Amino acid sequence: MDVIHPHPQRKTRLAAFIFAATSLFSAAANAWQPIDIDDDSVLRSPPSIAVRNGTLYFDGKIIEGSAEALLRQLDMRRVEKVSFNSIGGDAKEAMEMGREIHKRKMDVEVRNVCASACANYIFPAGKNKFITQNAYLLWHGSLHSPTDEIALESNDQGQTHEMLVTSTVFTELKQQEAEFYQQIGVNGDFAWCPQRQSDYHEKFPEKWFSWSQANLAKFGVNNVRFATNAARWQSTMSGKGVIFADYCQ
Repeated sequence: MDVIHPHPQRKTRLAAFIFAATSLFSAAANAWQPIDIDDDSVLRSPPSIAVRNGTLYFDGKIIEGSAEALLRQLDMRRVEKVSFNSIGGDAKEAMEMGREIHKRKMDVEVRNVCASACANYIFPAGKNKFITQNAYLLWHGSLHSPTDEIALESNDQGQTHEMLVTSTVFTELKQQEAEFYQQIGVNGDFAWCPQRQSDYHEKFPEKWFSWSQANLAKFGVNNVRFATNAARWQSTMSGKGVIFADYCQ
């Protein structure tokens, strides 16, 4: 699951965007088709981080401390590109990582999986975004999603869903998200706008969606490059059960 860690002095701990382990499901046409990810490394916790030949390789969940670990490697070594294989995780940590990647004008590679917090904050922050032919790039909402679409947990007993999504901690994180997208120069609606549509649950029964290169560009997510070409990647992903959303505002 995606964990949103608040300020360390606060006691509330919010969790958003629940994952379905390594077996993700979506619907294609009139039949159910599983999205099978056979690489358990996307769930490593703590994640593994290694630098080879100017590329930083990140495998696993984005957890508390991931941003600090990434920054430590970037300060120690020459890194031109970060290559991610991650199911997602901590939104606050992912935003911090995205800010650093954007500030340093680094390239981002989606190596196998980049989902949720990885797709929301790290992928669009790259100067150039590289997607390998069989890589999954998946979204299922953000902090700006309709509140009914945000699954939250709290360690505080007695906290209701409404109390959490209206809490100061959540409100501050939501503002940080808006500022993040403004900083990197993209329209953050790409992470959640399909959820506004009346047929969202019918079209995306398991809530995962992806975007074509052309639609990403409409949100300001540019310089997206593919191992083969955009059309072939989209066709490959559609064949693996990934549903591509229509552009929305």
